[in-house]
Amino acid sequence: MAGILRNQDDEYLKAPADAVRLTAFHDWANLDIAWMPEFTPDNYINGEVFSFFSPWAGITIAPGFHAETPNDDEWALRLYKTLNGTEWALYGYQGYEKSPKSLTVAGLPYFAPLTAWGGSVRLPVGDGLFNFEFSRHRSTDDNDGHNPRISNSKDLVLIGYEWELVTRLTAGVQLYLEHTNNHGALLAASPFPQWESNHNRSVLTNRLTWRDSAELWTLSLFSFYSLSDKDFYLRPSASYRLNDQWRFSAGANLFGGDTQYDFFAQFKDNNNVWLRIRYAY
Repeated sequence: MAGILRNQDDEYLKAPADAVRLTAFHDWANLDIAWMPEFTPDNYINGEVFSFFSPWAGITIAPGFHAETPNDDEWALRLYKTLNGTEWALYGYQGYEKSPKSLTVAGLPYFAPLTAWGGSVRLPVGDGLFNFEFSRHRSTDDNDGHNPRISNSKDLVLIGYEWELVTRLTAGVQLYLEHTNNHGALLAASPFPQWESNHNRSVLTNRLTWRDSAELWTLSLFSFYSLSDKDFYLRPSASYRLNDQWRFSAGANLFGGDTQYDFFAQFKDNNNVWLRIRYAY
């Protein structure tokens, strides 16, 4: 999210990390194993540029904090295979939350340990591509959900479909579902149950991308709407490639919602427009 608000391209939303990757190929499946010797967090929002809602303070704040990075490594693996045009994959991860969403006893933000596993399937359906992903996030510091300072374990589901509406106009639709485990225990222990996330959160995402025949102009609308929270995020943009060296882009980040504490609505005071000129050499 921080990368989006800073108006970076999509490929820069994840912070770069040093890693060692091993790949093994076999007739029945392929295996990727990645080892990151040092934990690398996301470019998380900390209040230095954009404000956010703090349930502990009960208001929107901009503290400008920096959480201490764990001095530990990360592991990830993927077991995958393509059969008759369908790609199947299993995933695993052991490390930490990528944003400091949890608090220590002293009230300081920290990266809680996280173990995740899941799977995905991707295949052609009709005129487009269908994908389904499932992931289980286990919060090892609060597996039973009784500590409101630490994120609960969650089950995540992503269902998507992408196709070409007309020539050079591509559409992508995704439904994201987030189920918080032990939600009742979280509400019972929380000092602010009215501000805790919903037991089940759902977000509908839509992306429209148009390119002209010469691929000089690119117009895009990336939209997020939460069916459960009733808040939204719109990201329109336009880009023009003058030649192989110069590219001009402009766009906006627009947030809205009726509350001050839901995921997208908390950023509604951070709406902005941007202009970028890029020169490649």
